[in-house]
Amino acid sequence: MERINNQYLEALSRYCHLLVTRYLKFWSKSFGYPVQIEMPRRGAFNLLESEPLFPELEIQIKKVEQKIAEIKEKAKEKGIIIPLEKICAEYQLTKDEWTILSFLFINRFGDKLIKGLTLLQVISLNENPLNKIELLSQRGKLRQAGLIKLVGDHRFANERNMFFEESFSLNEEIFYQIAGVENWRELEDLEKERPKESLLIIREPEISFNHLVL
Repeated sequence: MERINNQYLEALSRYCHLLVTRYLKFWSKSFGYPVQIEMPRRGAFNLLESEPLFPELEIQIKKVEQKIAEIKEKAKEKGIIIPLEKICAEYQLTKDEWTILSFLFINRFGDKLIKGLTLLQVISLNENPLNKIELLSQRGKLRQAGLIKLVGDHRFANERNMFFEESFSLNEEIFYQIAGVENWRELEDLEKERPKESLLIIREPEISFNHLVL
C-alpha cells in the first residue's frame, strides 16, 4: 500500500506544480506582469480562447492526470486503498474539492500558507473565482466535513476577506490520513512527551575570569 500511495502522491505533487505553472503563465500573458497581486482585473476571465493558451503545458497536465488514473486502477486491481481517494469517495467530493485538498496537502511541505483567493484562482483559470467561493465557505462540504480549516486569527475577518485574505490548511488528521500515516496520534503524543531542551544553555567558561585582561 505504501508504495502505491507514494507513487500517487508523487504524481499529485507534479499535477499541482503544473497547475500552478499554468496559472502563473496565464496571469503573466494576460496582464504582462508576474502574479503578485491576487485581485484580478476586470475582464480577466474572458481572455481564454476556445483553444488552450499553453498547448504543451496542457499536454503535460493530461499525461499526469492519466498517470494518476493508472495508479488508481492499479490500486483497485490489487485491492489497495489510496487514502485521498477514500476520503473523496466517502464525502462525494468534486474534482475541484479534490484539487483543493491536493494543493493543501502538497503545500504543507512548504513554508508558506495558501490564501483562499489563490486556491480559487488556480482551480478557476478561465472563470471568475467568485463563482466557486462556496467551496471555501462555511456552507461548503470541505469545511462542514472538517477536512480543511482557516489558519490564523479570524476575529476581525468579514465575509468578504474571509476567503480572499485568510489562509487555509488541512486538518491534522486529514493530512496524516492522506500521507498514509495510521498512528499519527501516537507520534504526536511521543513528541509532546519528549523533554524540551532549555533555550538557556550554561556552559563552563573555557577561560577563567582570572585570565581576562580588563
